[in-house]
Amino acid sequence: MTLLSNFISHRRLLLRSIKVEIHAHHAGTILGLSWIVVGPFLLLALYSLIYAVIFKVKMPGLSQSEYILNVFSGLVLFLAFAQAMGATTSALSRDRKLLFSNYPPEFIPAKAAIAAYLIVLPGSAFVIAGDVLLSTPSWHLLLLPVVALLQLCFSVGLGCLLSLLGIVMRDITFLIQYIVIALMIVTPIAYTPDSVPARVKPLLYLNPIYYHVSANQHLILLNELPPMIEIVLGTSISITMLLVGIWVFRRARVAMMDLL
Repeated sequence: MTLLSNFISHRRLLLRSIKVEIHAHHAGTILGLSWIVVGPFLLLALYSLIYAVIFKVKMPGLSQSEYILNVFSGLVLFLAFAQAMGATTSALSRDRKLLFSNYPPEFIPAKAAIAAYLIVLPGSAFVIAGDVLLSTPSWHLLLLPVVALLQLCFSVGLGCLLSLLGIVMRDITFLIQYIVIALMIVTPIAYTPDSVPARVKPLLYLNPIYYHVSANQHLILLNELPPMIEIVLGTSISITMLLVGIWVFRRARVAMMDLL
């Protein structure tokens, strides 16, 4: 409750920090903030070209357009997660001076993660537009922000832990890139959970990103709620990671200042 109160009482400071983070990330580029929209569009177009046109992947029970929509539904959240992990890993090294001020320390990785999730807005808009054009949308689309918020909570908590590791083990910045690639392969984005062999299907539940990707795909493509077990586990994992990550981060503040 103390952590939650801190976020609420300093929400204006956090919002200003996120705004600065976004502008700093796009500073010096020709397109500037337009990359927030152009980037997700290019990536989604590239993946649709690779899977649907070049490899002509087909999933049982899904038309070509539905398959593309299924890929997009999971890819939007995964791209945000990947960017957030990359940004939070180096957050403390980049903003070390803030640790020696009155700035709330947990805001350092939090603002980096939240700024990375900005691509969810245009990405989700593209997916919803595709759902309207290619499928039959339903009221379940209203729950998409809840799924994105839960994954953001998970990313902030994990980002707090990764930012600590980034101080003591600089290699984590490079290692996280390969971990994200591995997670993308084992997460049902380019394929469906039904295509996973039955003997290894239980391993999907060990992947925390699976719950959010699956929820998005159920809400957008299938027009239904995900299985109750996935809702309970996904929500519990997200909230627990957020609380544990921020708690450990605050407890390690003195050690961080010594190392930096």
